[in-house]
Amino acid sequence: MPRRKGRVLERVQLQQMLEEIHAIETFVVIEFDDVPEYQGAMLAMLEEAQEDCLQEAWELEQWWNPRLEVQNCGRSISSFEGDELRTSFRFDALHLRELMSVLDIPRFFWANHSTRRFNGEEAFLLLLRRLGGRETLVHLSAVFDRSAPALSEMYNAVLDHVYVHAAVAMGIELWEDEVDSFARALQLAGCPMANCIGFVDGTMFDIRRPTHGQESMYNGWKRKHKVKYQGVVLPNFLIGDWFGLKPGRANDAGMMGDSRLIPRLQAMQERVGRKVQLYGDAAYPECDVLYSAPKGNNISLEAATFAKTMSSYRESVEWVFGKLGEVWPFVTDVTRKVTGARATGKEDCVAAFLTNMHTCAYGGVGNSYFQTRPPTMRRYKELYARISKEIRSFLSFGQHLSFLLDPQQQQHPTVLDKSLDMAAATTTPHRSGQVTGHGSSSNNTPPFWTSHWTWQQQQQHPTVLDKSLDMAAATTTPHRFGQVTGHGSSSSNFVVQQL
Repeated sequence: MPRRKGRVLERVQLQQMLEEIHAIETFVVIEFDDVPEYQGAMLAMLEEAQEDCLQEAWELEQWWNPRLEVQNCGRSISSFEGDELRTSFRFDALHLRELMSVLDIPRFFWANHSTRRFNGEEAFLLLLRRLGGRETLVHLSAVFDRSAPALSEMYNAVLDHVYVHAAVAMGIELWEDEVDSFARALQLAGCPMANCIGFVDGTMFDIRRPTHGQESMYNGWKRKHKVKYQGVVLPNFLIGDWFGLKPGRANDAGMMGDSRLIPRLQAMQERVGRKVQLYGDAAYPECDVLYSAPKGNNISLEAATFAKTMSSYRESVEWVFGKLGEVWPFVTDVTRKVTGARATGKEDCVAAFLTNMHTCAYGGVGNSYFQTRPPTMRRYKELYARISKEIRSFLSFGQHLSFLLDPQQQQHPTVLDKSLDMAAATTTPHRSGQVTGHGSSSNNTPPFWTSHWTWQQQQQHPTVLDKSLDMAAATTTPHRFGQVTGHGSSSSNFVVQQL
């Protein structure tokens, strides 16, 4: 039973006990009036029991709705000890400052639809603390010395900022220059596939029963309401591609088609000039760039041996998903997963991105298993900032944004501008030459998003979510590299379908 629901039952039970004690006191006063010694002893016992119940009820009330007097003094990295930083914020002071620099955390954040201004360092600490635990805003008020409404505004503002990075940082195209090293690392680890560069699988998170679209969110296998995501894990133990969210009833093959991962891999294969493959379980369709485990019972001994060998390497996907839930338990807390009321997809995407940053800082179990090293946080930033800059160059070459931007936001600055401006100071040459003004490399190879651009123009109403998820359009944030649709609980409200 969730902790909050358990506390509700305790409060109800205490109230019932107080009513019973009062009834017994009335009975003792009436029935034992002629035996004053017994009456006094029983009333003393009942009074002691009543005091215990009232004390416990007061403690529950303080847990449920504590009355805190905040001074709005604010917090910084120096306000916390080293051990507390690593435990509650997942990074030590040195890596926290580096991460803030990489993510371009500003000095101040302005709250959405408000005049409040917050310190950037404090806001980022709040994001890490909330994603890294199960504390409510009321309890975080005692930590950050601010009111719960102020913390809510601060959290939404910094979540929007980090999501600008997360939306472009997890795409398989970022790693074109590393496919040779990935394939070589897997071969040295004993993988029988010569051209394998990573592993694909899906994961699910429990959600609270939605008020609308319950059938679409219900997963018959787990018999719970869930949201699903698809991830590609690379030998460096990073999430190389992230797609979601999808309703709980969606299957892996359907998500593979919606993410357009196969045509993207085929286009990448042409650009790098060598064969690349991913490996997945039997739920995925087979093609030249995706190899799946054999299906059915009538399989040869050789195929069964191959599948058993590959399963030991494919488990790395589960290791990463396990680390995601372990480092950021907020995303697995079913009491917080409320579609239609929270930016569930945005929070999950940011948590996956911060998992990559955590791996860049401290490594992971997959790095020792495959004998690989993750990139530094700054190198990782250079990779996705280069892609963001190329997108901007391509969009500026006479391409209108009518189907890229939310019509309601076309007259106002959008988060797309921020996501593209973050790479202004970072220019990295494209694979085969310098980036040109038209978004193509010097060998006249079209950029990887042009095929998807043509495909998007053929769609009258491009969308990631089906009708069953329309009810969460204002709160959930589906994401994949190549199609990002963001409508958060805060005011970002942007739609980017650039790749």
